Amino acid sequence: MNNNFFDFLNLIGFDKSQTRIEKYRLDGTSNYLISLKHSFITWAVAIRLPAMGTEYTKFEKEKIRAVDTAKFLVEHFAKGFALSENVTFRFEGNSTLASFESVMEFFSFQNDLLPLIEIDDITGGKMQETVASQSFPDGIDKAKNISEEKKKQIKKYLLEYTGDFFVSKGAPASETLDDYWEKVFDVTHALSVLHANSGLKLLIPLDNILTLAKKFDDELSKIASVINFSEGTSVYESFRKHQTKRNSKEDSIISELIKKEMILRTKTGKELLSRLVSQFEKTLKEDKSHYSCFTHNDPHCENFIIVKYLYNIKQNNHQYIDREFANEILKKIGTISSDTMFSIVYNKDENSLLYRKFESMDLGASNVNIIFPGTRYDIHLIDIDDATGITENEQKMYIYDLLIYALSVQNISAIKDGKIKAFDIIRAYYKYLEK
Repeated sequence: MNNNFFDFLNLIGFDKSQTRIEKYRLDGTSNYLISLKHSFITWAVAIRLPAMGTEYTKFEKEKIRAVDTAKFLVEHFAKGFALSENVTFRFEGNSTLASFESVMEFFSFQNDLLPLIEIDDITGGKMQETVASQSFPDGIDKAKNISEEKKKQIKKYLLEYTGDFFVSKGAPASETLDDYWEKVFDVTHALSVLHANSGLKLLIPLDNILTLAKKFDDELSKIASVINFSEGTSVYESFRKHQTKRNSKEDSIISELIKKEMILRTKTGKELLSRLVSQFEKTLKEDKSHYSCFTHNDPHCENFIIVKYLYNIKQNNHQYIDREFANEILKKIGTISSDTMFSIVYNKDENSLLYRKFESMDLGASNVNIIFPGTRYDIHLIDIDDATGITENEQKMYIYDLLIYALSVQNISAIKDGKIKAFDIIRAYYKYLEK
């Protein structure tokens, strides 16, 4: 598998002239990531390559599998499943392994493109944003959270790298369930939809699952109470990032919750869960295939992206709408009638978007999109490298996903002093599937 990057942009409907390097994320321990904006859509495309020290053949094997998994999910969920009147679960993350030569050609091409400009002519605040591409590889100098010495090492590594890149269409946001706790049961519903539409036939009695969840939680707590992560390991780096983000005062109770979450997400937690589930499987009367389906295998809180829109689209004649910019305009306007319409006018010569009040001549105009107020959400699943189940013989029991997700919700919500019990998540999941 060795595809052309420009062909991939065409496949996902993106204009190469409107795509720019947005930022570099180089603090990963297994992957480095270059994110691209398309027009003003953030996280439109993600380009990954193995981090320094990661074996290329391992990276390539994982990503070939991820391409197959993404294809399966796009086939099943690209059109979206309505979870409620204004919440939809969807997966649009087409992916490929793109050749080194074609990615380098794109970087060279986009380094010379003019900036994109968008202008607010609605609020009176005259907001304006200019999006210029970060260059390759000099844009690495703007990367955060890494030392200058490490930047030099990575820049040298990238200039010498000649392997393929894993390229995927991204969810158009970086906010996760961790940013929208009011949507926790919508995400629970999304997980049930994922399983119900990928092979799941029967549910294990609820009481049995609650008992298993308690065992898993108790074992995680025991491990967290005694474990210390070794400096230099990936789990230590993840732990320190979460401490910085969630526990600036180094509270010992929060530290232990973070440890539980880190164990849950890593090999120790996965092996513990596999052992508990294997023991439980021996008690089943039916063949476990009845309880099996596609499983993500790492569905913690931060692997569900939630994309919030404060508008609906009436006319979509060009492909450029900046969700964040449009949301900000509608926030500033405040409460307005849903009948009020606004236009987004694309000027090809200036490479700009003008947000202004609707005019009757905008109807049918090929360079005008029309939006009107209305709140809606899309839920996207990300980080599918460990997923299994695109064929029946590799499907796993749904309880792997359910217990990881439920306990992740419990851990992270408790850190935020708004604990949502794992039992409540599991019960809600069952109610959605029993309807």
